[in-house]
Amino acid sequence: MDTVALEIGGICTSIQSAHAEVLRLVQARYAGFLSHAVPAWRLRVGTRPGGRTSLVGVVVRGDGDGGHLQLERHDFVATIDLGERRATVALAEIDEIAVDSFLRVAFSLILLEADGLVVHAASLARDGRGYLFPGRSGSGKTTLARLSPDARLLSDELSIVRL
Repeated sequence: MDTVALEIGGICTSIQSAHAEVLRLVQARYAGFLSHAVPAWRLRVGTRPGGRTSLVGVVVRGDGDGGHLQLERHDFVATIDLGERRATVALAEIDEIAVDSFLRVAFSLILLEADGLVVHAASLARDGRGYLFPGRSGSGKTTLARLSPDARLLSDELSIVRL
């Protein structure tokens, strides 16, 4: 099983898969986040038979002790073991949206331990300071970022904030 490592929000995570297509997609999509650091988390990616389901939204179920979570969305099903810092995900189809969606949900949970969170926001850096502009889709985050040529764009979609 081959592996790619990503560092997002200061947390290195290895992504393992027997599917070369998954690793190619991750390497291309997250090229700016590739890492050689020792991974703190391990994610194993596979596929599930049956394709997509009609589920709306993301369903998160816990085991009662908060250590094991089950995640389900129309295009993936996953388990996360917070104590062991590992997860498995089965994608309905190997595509960018399913991988992005799983990583967004997974990092939302992974970052809690590191006093961090994912915010739907544009973020900019200027003069050694960071600026965060949260908002709903269509509220002008990207426009704001484009109107700030003297600032460095960090993200116009999702931003990670850590203490």
